[in-house]
Amino acid sequence: MECTEVVKRLGKWPVGNQPLYQLLAEGLKKAILEGDIPLASRLPPERAFAAALAVSRSTVVAAYALLREEGWLESRQGSGTKVLMPPIPSARTLETVYNPSTADRPITEQMFDKPDNLIDFSAGIPAALDLARLGQTHYDISLIMAEKHYLAQGWPVLRRALAQLYTRQGIPTNEDQILITNGAQQAIALLAALYLQPGDMVLLENPTYFGAMDAFRQVGARLNGIPVDLTTGIRLDLLQTALSGMRPRFLYLTPTFQNPTGAVMPVEHRKKLVQLAEQNDLVVVEDNTLSDLELDQAAPPPLAAFSQDDKVITVGSMSKLFWTGLRIGWVRATPAIITRLARLKVVNDLGAGMVNQALAARWLENYAQAKEWRKQELLPRRDQTIRLLQEHLPEWEYNRPGGGIFLWVKLAGVNAGAFAQLAMRYGVILLPGNMMSVDESYSQYIRLPFLHDHAHIQDGISRLSRAWQAHGLLNKNDASTVNFIV
Repeated sequence: MECTEVVKRLGKWPVGNQPLYQLLAEGLKKAILEGDIPLASRLPPERAFAAALAVSRSTVVAAYALLREEGWLESRQGSGTKVLMPPIPSARTLETVYNPSTADRPITEQMFDKPDNLIDFSAGIPAALDLARLGQTHYDISLIMAEKHYLAQGWPVLRRALAQLYTRQGIPTNEDQILITNGAQQAIALLAALYLQPGDMVLLENPTYFGAMDAFRQVGARLNGIPVDLTTGIRLDLLQTALSGMRPRFLYLTPTFQNPTGAVMPVEHRKKLVQLAEQNDLVVVEDNTLSDLELDQAAPPPLAAFSQDDKVITVGSMSKLFWTGLRIGWVRATPAIITRLARLKVVNDLGAGMVNQALAARWLENYAQAKEWRKQELLPRRDQTIRLLQEHLPEWEYNRPGGGIFLWVKLAGVNAGAFAQLAMRYGVILLPGNMMSVDESYSQYIRLPFLHDHAHIQDGISRLSRAWQAHGLLNKNDASTVNFIV
């Protein structure tokens, strides 16, 4: 197995009070037991593995030796180190097929509990707004409970509210063009299931949202990444070149406060992109999950505002603006597409939760106020994060985003995956840029959210600063002796 793959599947192995070689051995055991490292696979050579983990070679040598002694590994001259059947009877139940689209991805890692002493700078999950200010819902819930059947497309009251929101944005919409989903992730997965067969081509921004890549890979699609300009979004010249040589099923992109770069596509570029899509009979899936999070830059109109023949399908969500736990997303498309998506959704879950839809419909009445409240929360946190980075990590490079929740940070000349391994030993979880790349590029970048409260931002960047200083000493000292916090 390649070093990068093994590192991704190890997860948060450096967290604990044991010596590093023991923590590494325990991390490898866990990955083997859970099927993330398949039986009979070959582990990386010691020197290369040590570099990828930001530890000394002696740490890897000791971990491998311990696992060989316990019967987990075997090493042969010229053949490397191979994983054996775990030496416990219960392991027989874990002989499963490894699924790379789910086992080692950030979207699955974020679903599990993390130790309290870790600061998570990998996730993009804002805290809930003060929901008491968003209105009472007892009456709405009583109406919902009067429904005596499943509503595949969603509660009509919520669908009408969303249709009216689009109409106010200059995109005439009726409720038959809205499908309510369990978050934007389900919306993307449903579109993948509707449009894609194994081997089909999808165009995406590079870098892009990892959850979309997971959904497309889950159905066997081939991904082709189009680079993102940090000021104007997806490169239209390269998109046009790609369209001249291939026939993708659709293009997925986040043109407003792009995830992860924060780029905003200007209006003229939006018009050109839609025109290009119409000329090439290309369906465009526009993910507007972050577009409500305006800080000091107004969001341009959605791509659908410039489409004359319904080539643009829009995905939205209430998770970032209101509350992640609400799990309310949606798709806006033609009634025919919405009907087909609703049939797929019924197979999965029969319909979105009705009480959540009642909450969402009521809260949407405070949409404008919610945007202002979220701005008041995020703007000072963005500015504090940048100020602390300038003070403690002046070598790091980034743009100041006008909205969204992320900084896209370049660690010039440093492998972000290896630094993320070191940062975990200082109690900070990072998301390396290659995890958001179609082709594993952007290895010198991290996506850094500015979502935490002021104390956690201060503490997290202070820890990162110490980790960065330690990284500079790795060529002078044994990495396993560097002090760290867990």
